[in-house]
Amino acid sequence: MNSNLKQSDFLMFSEENKRLMEELNIKCQDSKIGEYKCCVETRYGWCCDMCLENELLWLYSNGVHTVNSCCGHGNIDLASILVIGENSIAMMNELGYEESPTAIPMTMQPLRSYIPKTPLPYM
Repeated sequence: MNSNLKQSDFLMFSEENKRLMEELNIKCQDSKIGEYKCCVETRYGWCCDMCLENELLWLYSNGVHTVNSCCGHGNIDLASILVIGENSIAMMNELGYEESPTAIPMTMQPLRSYIPKTPLPYM
């Protein structure tokens, strides 16, 4: 894996997702955390915030396992890609992701929070 990846090196928030969000009048900042108004089901059957979908699918295709990631719903300080497992954590570090300052303390499974590279629609 290339540890010097730039945002342009992988799929980001797509024009199709932007169009759909506008068409359906979905605004991340209008969805409170836990309401799931901007949530979509991926082709693999798990759900995520629409604006993070492409980045999470790209990470998944590179062997990174994520859980409960969140776009922050208008608050960039809450935006997080939550990664579980030592291999996934190592891959995120190799891919040059920055650990979130709001990192989760260790649980029984290694769990880390990273800052998304997707330019979020409310930014």
